[in-house]
Amino acid sequence: MHGDLTGNQLSEIAHSESPWLDWRKGIEPWERSQNHIANDAIRSNYSTHGFVTEHRKHSTRNG
Repeated sequence: MHGDLTGNQLSEIAHSESPWLDWRKGIEPWERSQNHIANDAIRSNYSTHGFVTEHRKHSTRNG
């Protein structure tokens, strides 16, 4: 799907989606953070895009 994009382009896409934006809320772009994006937030976001199937959702080990 994104095989023709550079790493920077993929990063821009990922950082414009809700799990990342929610996680970075209140943190300046230059600030580092030790926060982690919850697996459920990632799963929920990407399942709406068709990237996560029902089988994968139930077979993950990390939450």
